Amino acid sequence: MAESATHRPFSVLVIEDEPDLVSFLTRAFESIGGRVTTAVDGVNALQKLECCAPFDLVLLDLGLPQMDGREFLEQLHHISPETRVIISTGYTPSFTKDEAKRFVAILSKPYGMDELISVTKQVLRQFDPAPKTNL
Repeated sequence: MAESATHRPFSVLVIEDEPDLVSFLTRAFESIGGRVTTAVDGVNALQKLECCAPFDLVLLDLGLPQMDGREFLEQLHHISPETRVIISTGYTPSFTKDEAKRFVAILSKPYGMDELISVTKQVLRQFDPAPKTNL
């Protein structure tokens, strides 16, 4: 079994509408001890937050159907402001100062497993050496 980022399980909500990318992200997070829950859009992600929260980490695609990533980010901030968010995007977004306070990192697509794992480990260590889990 792979060694986890924190030597403890962590929970992650992956919000992504591309099935191949969801599979890649799930494999990557599981390889470092992540317990992965997935959502295909912001509406589905809010439902997952209601049933499965808290999450140690959210990986959020900005370009989503129904409720886009920015709108979800605003909702998440009201529901669970302490949740760490990594933005995953295929373009270079601009953010207001208030929006920028709601996430901890940006991954620009395309990114590889090494970059994803490195950023994830850094975020988990930086913000909490012993993340909570929803196990």
